[in-house]
Amino acid sequence: DDELCARMKGSVTALVRRRGWPAFRKMEQALLVELAGTEGVVIATGGGAIMHQDEWRLLRKGSLVVWLRAGAATIRKRLEADAASAVQRPSLTGIDPAREIEEVLAARESLYRRGSDVVIETEHRTPEDIAAEIEQLCAPFRN
Repeated sequence: DDELCARMKGSVTALVRRRGWPAFRKMEQALLVELAGTEGVVIATGGGAIMHQDEWRLLRKGSLVVWLRAGAATIRKRLEADAASAVQRPSLTGIDPAREIEEVLAARESLYRRGSDVVIETEHRTPEDIAAEIEQLCAPFRN
C-alpha cells in the first residue's frame, strides 16, 4: 500500500474516497504485476491483495510468500493501537470494525493459507521475533 500511495500521492482512504474501491483494487492489481518479477526485495502487501488470484500466482513464482497470521481480536487490537490505521485502512463494508475484521478474515483465510508458502503465527510475539524468523526463512535465497 505504501508504494501505491506514494505513486498516487495520497493515502488509501483518500484514494478510495476519490476513486472508489474498484479503482484502488485495479491500481493494486497493476502494481502486483509490476512487482512480481522483482528480485531481492520484500513485498508487504495489503490484506486485499490476495483477492487478485492471477497476479498472486505471478508473485509466487520465484518468491517466498509468508502469511503473518493473527486472529481477529489481535488484528483489531493492533489496528486500534496504530494511529495510521484510520488513514491507511478505510472500511471495506461500513459495518462495525470488529465485525468487519471477523467477516473479512473468515472470507479470506483460505485464500491466505493456499496463497502462502509459510504461515507464521504472530499471536503473542514481538515484531522483532517475527522478523528474525522471516530473516531465517529468507537466508537460503540470498546470493
